[in-house]
Amino acid sequence: MLRSGLRSFNQEVRIVGECTYAGLTIRVVVGDLLHITCDAIVNPSNTALYLGSGVSGAIRQRGGPTIQRALDRIGSVGHCDAVRTAPGELTNCHAIIHAAVISHQTEGPCIRRATTNVLITAEHFGDATVAFPALGTGVGRVKPAVAAQEMLAGIADFCQVIPEPRVVRTVIIALYETELVGALEQALQRLTAP
Repeated sequence: MLRSGLRSFNQEVRIVGECTYAGLTIRVVVGDLLHITCDAIVNPSNTALYLGSGVSGAIRQRGGPTIQRALDRIGSVGHCDAVRTAPGELTNCHAIIHAAVISHQTEGPCIRRATTNVLITAEHFGDATVAFPALGTGVGRVKPAVAAQEMLAGIADFCQVIPEPRVVRTVIIALYETELVGALEQALQRLTAP
């Protein structure tokens, strides 16, 4: 069941909804991903792992050059895969999980697989709280309703692959625009419907 409200997470982030699915808390917030205190944030990346624009650009700017250097050492990853690095100078998290979802044609099924892969990576490294942006809705130009549905399907897949008890306990989805909230709330209601 989705619990809505406009509680403050901190001064930069508002909680607009929360539910529990298969023992996992899913929290929807409006605000800057880089102001959310968590174990790991998710960077929607490309397969070359280049920190360009959008969320990646903000991470590069605020996190400093060590993040890109770490990604350069990794090289590249497969489409929809995920890799983890240290957070550089970011103080809101302990790690960044880079999900290769951005391509010339970002598609919903990749968002689903990448979401699952991010959470499996977080589980492997012991990250209990993971904060995502709305994958693919910026540079990838995926429609918000599609991105929301695919991200939640990826979360459900993770819950099937990694049953309770699991390390990952909370997934935060940070939206930069309130217009994305409706799409995500509808997808959450479908996910948690009896």
